[in-house]
Amino acid sequence: TLTDAEASLREAEASYIRLTGKPVPTSLAEVYVPEGMFAGPDEVMKAAEEGNPKLKAYLADIRAARGEKELAQSAYHPKINLEVGPNYSDRGGRGSNWTSSFDVMATMRWNLFNSGADKAETEAAESRVRQARQTAYNFFDDLNLEIADTWTRYMAAIDQRKYYQEAVVYNTQTRDAYLAQFNLGQRSLLDVLDAENELFNSATEEATARGNEIVGAYRLYALAGQFLPVLNIDDKFLYASQRESGESK
Repeated sequence: TLTDAEASLREAEASYIRLTGKPVPTSLAEVYVPEGMFAGPDEVMKAAEEGNPKLKAYLADIRAARGEKELAQSAYHPKINLEVGPNYSDRGGRGSNWTSSFDVMATMRWNLFNSGADKAETEAAESRVRQARQTAYNFFDDLNLEIADTWTRYMAAIDQRKYYQEAVVYNTQTRDAYLAQFNLGQRSLLDVLDAENELFNSATEEATARGNEIVGAYRLYALAGQFLPVLNIDDKFLYASQRESGESK
């Protein structure tokens, strides 16, 4: 069991190096569940509707597709231009007489028949709107399901941790009792080692459940689009233009 635990530790250290590009530190600060945790999956989903960046992008695609549709439909209407400006000419009659005027003119252009191109473009734009809407709806359903699943695993980890904490207490008492009985010759060494192994396994499971609880909590914040703020990381630079980023440097 100890060998398996050490192998898992080596794998975790390799993952840490791969993800961070830094050597494994000698000690890590303890991580806790973020303060102000969500009360339920509905609250997470409500926050995701306002803060999830991927959902915002899909909704923006819908608005862009609708704009393209309106632009395509504008070809069905005439274009009216108002032209205003001075006019000078040296051809104002016989000879080389100069004339000047200030003209205001309204022009209307309307292509009543465009080989069906305008209709085809409008239908294509409508298809893009439906496609963008369907993509957003599919992501919304997947996000809702993922939030529900993550919340279930988060609550299960809390319950598991509570039960494993109780098991650690019972296993510690059993180990101590077996050790005292072993000193009196009433227990074998194998009984003591079995009790010690049970204590080790319960402590490992309790630590795993605690890790799952913390990971679940932060995953819920990530799904809600609040992962960076909860880590006190300013996310404004993510939305700054390239020019603004260059000026800030």
